[in-house]
Amino acid sequence: WPRDKVPAGAVRNSDEIKEMFAKVNLAANTPISRENLTLTPLSPGIDNLLPEGHRAITIEVDATGGVEGWATPGAHVDLLLTYLDAEDNLTKTRVAVEDAVVLSYNRNMERRGNGETDGAVGRSTSQIATVTLAVPFEDSLKIQTARRIGTIAMILRNLQEVRSRGEAEF
Repeated sequence: WPRDKVPAGAVRNSDEIKEMFAKVNLAANTPISRENLTLTPLSPGIDNLLPEGHRAITIEVDATGGVEGWATPGAHVDLLLTYLDAEDNLTKTRVAVEDAVVLSYNRNMERRGNGETDGAVGRSTSQIATVTLAVPFEDSLKIQTARRIGTIAMILRNLQEVRSRGEAEF
């Protein structure tokens, strides 16, 4: 960049920023502004994986509801809610949330190709695992309510299936 075109506050000497870290994603081919830098390294956390408008929410599942550990980080899942309908005294299952993304399974953020989950969920369906999901804000409210109403289970989605199945209930 020509010296007279560099914006005020931009770094002019790379020695100034050797020990600094970016606070935000830096745009390519533009001067680096000091206000976008920090001396403190940002810890890579699960919040870095959330798309804008999404929230991370954790649910508990057993081996069956956790798809035997196949719902590893990066998997897309739908959430089913099974509950007792007080109006007609029938047990019902409905789709509560579609296309949630698994961020971690029992705090493990590594994707495994064979369904292993470090033994978090064994053969017994009584063992409980936690699954953290990325969902739009509105879906986080649905999940929180569903926890109080009944039992939540995950079902795996095909990654190419982006179309909504719509409201469904059994």
